[in-house]
Amino acid sequence: GFDPYYGTLNVHLEPALYNILQEQLKNTEEIVIDGFCDQDRAYGEVRCIRTEIWAKNQKHRRLMGALLRIQRTSHDPYLLEFIAEKYLRDYFELVDGDEIQFQI
Repeated sequence: GFDPYYGTLNVHLEPALYNILQEQLKNTEEIVIDGFCDQDRAYGEVRCIRTEIWAKNQKHRRLMGALLRIQRTSHDPYLLEFIAEKYLRDYFELVDGDEIQFQI
């Protein structure tokens, strides 16, 4: 439902919270983007889950986006990737270590 900004907001989640999130996502509707290959490499499937995102203490500045569940990634499993129409780091004026909140 939107043209995403090129790039993701990467957010580290504590392992215990990650496990709770994975359990909650089991029956969540996803938009699937099929994997593909180009001349250089193969790209795996990506599952997108509609998500509302906001910076901690900025609940009035919510933004619709998506949580990406990337099937092939080099990131550790506790790293979440979000996309939105805007560059999330600038929109929320985030610096490394800031907290965000989201709702599926």
